[in-house]
Amino acid sequence: MRRTLLVLVLAGCLAVPVYFALTAHRVFDTPVRTTGTGSTAGVGGNTGVVGTTGTIAAADSVDVKTKVATRRARTTRVGKPVSFTPAVMGVMQAGTGSPMIAVGQLHTLLVKPDGTVWAWGFNDNGQLGDGTTTDSVHPIAISSLADVRNIASSNAVWAEHSLAVTGAGEVWTWGKNTQGQLGDGTTTAHASPSSILNFSGITSAKAGEEHSIALKSDGTVWSWGANGFGQLGHDGYTNQLTPGQVSTLTGITAIATWTAFNLALKSDGTVWGWGTDYQGELGDGGWNTNRPTPVQTSSLTSVTAIATGGIHGLAVKSDGTVWAWGRNPNGQLGDGTYTGRTTPVQVSGVTSAIAVAGGLNHSLALKSDGTVWAWGLNSRGELGDGTTTTRNTPVQVSGLSNIVSIAAGGDFSVAVGSDGIVYGWGANSKGQIGDWTTVDR
Repeated sequence: MRRTLLVLVLAGCLAVPVYFALTAHRVFDTPVRTTGTGSTAGVGGNTGVVGTTGTIAAADSVDVKTKVATRRARTTRVGKPVSFTPAVMGVMQAGTGSPMIAVGQLHTLLVKPDGTVWAWGFNDNGQLGDGTTTDSVHPIAISSLADVRNIASSNAVWAEHSLAVTGAGEVWTWGKNTQGQLGDGTTTAHASPSSILNFSGITSAKAGEEHSIALKSDGTVWSWGANGFGQLGHDGYTNQLTPGQVSTLTGITAIATWTAFNLALKSDGTVWGWGTDYQGELGDGGWNTNRPTPVQTSSLTSVTAIATGGIHGLAVKSDGTVWAWGRNPNGQLGDGTYTGRTTPVQVSGVTSAIAVAGGLNHSLALKSDGTVWAWGLNSRGELGDGTTTTRNTPVQVSGLSNIVSIAAGGDFSVAVGSDGIVYGWGANSKGQIGDWTTVDR
């Protein structure tokens, strides 16, 4: 069996295999032909598609032949990455910012190069930001956002809120707000983004289960929302409905968070954590405790990148090795065991790593050669190796090369290629993969 794919080529930008053409408001279920010349990174208007020359044309324009290719049909076997429809929207290219794609437990967010934001997947608390609580298996525009440089959405089990940081350094939030995680001074959910007043100079933000954190350009970290485990880092356990500064942290260059714990990378290459430390997730040797102020993760130096998983932490060192700590019943630490660790251990067999990502019970690493490696739970195919076999050491994700960015959801994974193509694999019950289905991949 063979399947015909429409390949849309943006001049000097990307070549995207898709099963149909996509615009902001209409779907065309047959190949569309385009006219004109020029180069455009996205879709304009309500009835246009990106053509082979990068121009916009009406749906009925058929005077220039589009490039059509055939590719052996991918099966629906779980665990095989598929390229999916957001790529046609002019997905991120290498070097346009980080992260330009973010995944939640059951939904995904994407920033186009023009700074607009698109979302798909589960939407019961308005986490897609389109003003509704209706799920979507295809990308929908968040029309109230512009000039977005950074996005975040929590992967935690009950987390259903999202964040965006604009070029002006403002933070916009939407979705669930039971603990004040939207930072607007209330506990009222809203399905459309609103900005946090009197809060600026932000370069990135991350979403926990019921709290949020943000990094300022001056290297300080700020937090708001739930604080029952000390996850706000304010040296106490009181919830806060507006941002407050995390105690003692300065010189921070990157942040990460999950359910109720956080990690921060300092400019000197050390890692610091705060919040719940019940299963060693802060990596400081602690167990069955909370840390309401930051503590240093043990024995880690020369760190260049960090990530958090469900109850585990990940770090990349300057020598390209990957280190992990915390909970490990599914091998998500990648050290060849299923033993939890309260201090960092080296992930087996991964060298030349440049980035990591943590899912609920699995982990990913991106190597400098553009390949992706995965380990941990694989019951939904989230490791992308064509099986549903859990792995306690890394395996290479099948069929991917020239990858520049990775993200891990609850039990699915996403990667972006240097050509702008976006790939997804694993669980897809709410359309979070973005391939217009709810079939696991």
